[in-house]
Amino acid sequence: MKKTGWTLLALWVLMLFGGALAAQDAATPQPDVYSPIVSQALQDRNDHNINAYLLTGYYALEFEAEGRETNFSELRFNPIMLWRKGKRIFLESELEIELRGTPEGVEQDLGLEYATMHWLLANNLTLYAGKFLSPIGAFQRRFHPDWINRSVNLPVGFGKLMRLQAGTETGAGIRGAFFLGNAKLTYNLFVSNGAILDSLNGTLIYQNMRDNNTNKAVGGRMAILPLPGSTLEIGLSGYRALVGNEGGRYEDATAGIFALDFNYVKAFSGAGKLDLKGQYQTLRLSPTTYEDGLTLDNATSAWYAQVAYQLPAPAEGATWLGNVELVARYATLDVPEGAPWGADQSRITLGTNYWIRWNAALKLGVDLIQGEEGSETALVAVFTMGM
Repeated sequence: MKKTGWTLLALWVLMLFGGALAAQDAATPQPDVYSPIVSQALQDRNDHNINAYLLTGYYALEFEAEGRETNFSELRFNPIMLWRKGKRIFLESELEIELRGTPEGVEQDLGLEYATMHWLLANNLTLYAGKFLSPIGAFQRRFHPDWINRSVNLPVGFGKLMRLQAGTETGAGIRGAFFLGNAKLTYNLFVSNGAILDSLNGTLIYQNMRDNNTNKAVGGRMAILPLPGSTLEIGLSGYRALVGNEGGRYEDATAGIFALDFNYVKAFSGAGKLDLKGQYQTLRLSPTTYEDGLTLDNATSAWYAQVAYQLPAPAEGATWLGNVELVARYATLDVPEGAPWGADQSRITLGTNYWIRWNAALKLGVDLIQGEEGSETALVAVFTMGM
């Protein structure tokens, strides 16, 4: 099958799967609710004037002390706009504004992190399109903002030092959820332009607003929440794309990603709150021989495991202890032997967070870094707030 055929097949599968879910939702008896199409027509007459806006986002100031250097090294401000038009359509977008200190001066970044339109087709089916956070794994789409991430920085392999996936994709997808007994299943499937192979060193270029071939990347994540209250989530993700230039020497080059993640959050009456998270991810590229004779078994992997525990607040006395959270994380990155663009590394990150409000915290931590060239220690402080 030609590459364009695979692309059309992927889009057809998305439409077929979405139609099946919409049909399932329409066939499920629901009190006082018509079929999605009739219900939408009736609601639009009353709801077409709904025009709601919400400006939110987050902010972070980072301080680092490594060796004899101490710097307020990075300032991040990410405004997020949500716009709802009627009951079934809304738009979300985020700007990313960063100031970063370097030995050469100040770097300033201003960019569109994402802009996505969502169309609710049925109770368990939403169609979305635009530039969106990558659904591969749980960390990038849900846990990377400073005020949500319990550690003082990102895990190695998930944005710190190197990333094994795109931060955002440009394309379209479907997502939703449904119940199986007491368990809940969620899905998020997408097609996008995909990444581009850098044939000089065997890495991927993720920012791609113009595809370099007729193939489209296909990926997604499915997860199960088996416990009452959705306290535990286990997710499985996959991704595949042709990444070589059309008609070029590496036009058959492929990239494949596999990810497994878990998330457990539980508040115990009078005993604090426990937050466990982790993710394992692999990125494999083919071919294994690149320009200038570079040969690699081009498979990179990374994983992290994190535990956070928020102390219980005593009934009397030092009630501020209930605002204190202890965090420990281990993360590791394993790169191909002989790779010119990186080296194996592991990090132990220990921290203490003080929550001024539910969405604002002062985070203090120490990073114990072990690499091929030895070990380093860095002290990090972050003041962050979600809006």
